[in-house]
Amino acid sequence: MSPASPRRILSLWLPCLATDRLRRRLGTDPGRPLVAVAAERGRLTVAAADRLAQAAGVGPGLPLADARALEPGLAVADADPAGDSAALGRLCDWAQRYTPVTAIDPAEQVVLGAGGLWLDVTGCTHLFGGEAGLLEDLALRLERAGLESRVAIADTAGAAWALARFGGPEPWPLIAPPGDQGLLLAPLPVAALRLPAITASGLKRVGLRRVGNLAAVPRAALAGRYGPLVAQRLDQALGTAEEALSPRRAVPPHVTRLAFAEPVSTPEDMRRCLQHLLSQVCKGLEAAGQGARRLVLSAWRVDGGIDTPPQLLEAGTSRPNRDPAHLLRLFEPKLDTLEPGPGFEVMALTVPAADDYHPEQASLPPAALKPPAPPANVVRFPLPGERVARPQAGTGEGGGSSNKSPSPPGERVGVRGCRKQADCPLSPGRGKGG
Repeated sequence: MSPASPRRILSLWLPCLATDRLRRRLGTDPGRPLVAVAAERGRLTVAAADRLAQAAGVGPGLPLADARALEPGLAVADADPAGDSAALGRLCDWAQRYTPVTAIDPAEQVVLGAGGLWLDVTGCTHLFGGEAGLLEDLALRLERAGLESRVAIADTAGAAWALARFGGPEPWPLIAPPGDQGLLLAPLPVAALRLPAITASGLKRVGLRRVGNLAAVPRAALAGRYGPLVAQRLDQALGTAEEALSPRRAVPPHVTRLAFAEPVSTPEDMRRCLQHLLSQVCKGLEAAGQGARRLVLSAWRVDGGIDTPPQLLEAGTSRPNRDPAHLLRLFEPKLDTLEPGPGFEVMALTVPAADDYHPEQASLPPAALKPPAPPANVVRFPLPGERVARPQAGTGEGGGSSNKSPSPPGERVGVRGCRKQADCPLSPGRGKGG
């Protein structure tokens, strides 16, 4: 990626995902501590605790009896790790309204009540008023849904992950300026590098408590004592080593989207938006030498929540096509099936399937269909026995006089001026017997 457009990664952390979901579902008092419990070795233990319960000293792994002793007014509900994982997946799909590249953070363990996402927002933030506008919109929507969140943006996934969980000099959401993630990471604990707990404890015992302390140690010394993971995580966070995200959904090769300042709801406006999206995606197809085989239009309503999937329209072609007018005609009969309600605020057009485009000439102009005129200088010799017309006496082919006498009317003429058919070397009886 060019230096003018560095990669920008957003890390979203939901520290109380499990208890936030339970509170929404059960409708418990927001001022009452809540824990999720699970059976373990014949007894109930705390699987997840909200902020109020954590403030009272209750945390994951604590027996429920001990938790009630610390906080008698504790609200208890059964843990649902499978439901938490499914909810995190739906949230990951919903986040595609901001960018097509969304991934679930594999480091998070929803069994402990937390969850995390990564969003590659490179080149997408201008649709929402910049990085600050995108973060504000995301945090506000999650707050309305009753989910506590912490969000950060940085050049690398490791730096964004660390800032979202361990903070920085400013409150959340945090935005690390391009190229400055090293300064913000230096005062953070080594646990911010996504290291196992036993490895982080070993580093603390030798005085390497901060990321800045760790960055000053030669990489070879770190690898020799703690294995390659410590140096790898450090380099990934600082941007000296690449780290690829694993999107939850396959990213189409051609994507374009529109975000509207005012919701779009009328059929005319939706058609104009679709026409603009098609023109943009066809430019990308032309640059790649491809044509679309399948297209998907996604539309997010302004009143849709985090559990509301986008409305979809699909169109397919029998062969690669990149003509915006033709593709628009494929979508037009289906636009009436959309239900805009108060209006759509984001629309995206993707091309999940595209093939190489080979232009074909559909028809020829009328002038090209006329048979060509025969050449004027072609001389045709008569076949044996064929009657031919002789020029008039005294005239030649060129209009001048001729010294040859004309043949009698009706006389057969062979090749090479033979007067009689029998004298023709190609006649049937010629050549027999000598």
